[in-house]
Amino acid sequence: MRQARQLTPNLSGVVESLLTEFVERERQRRQEQAERLAATIRLWNAFDDHPGAFADEYSTL
Repeated sequence: MRQARQLTPNLSGVVESLLTEFVERERQRRQEQAERLAATIRLWNAFDDHPGAFADEYSTL
């Protein structure tokens, strides 16, 4: 802490700025992950709708 305070007169401002950047990057990463997951689900559902599941011919249901 002492070294950090020697580097900046506004330590709390620097920490707040770093946290803001971190939160935004993490929010963006999670949004991108959710979009990739949704695209994968849509692709799988489209595949399943067309030829059906690979095990359909063996199903007893």
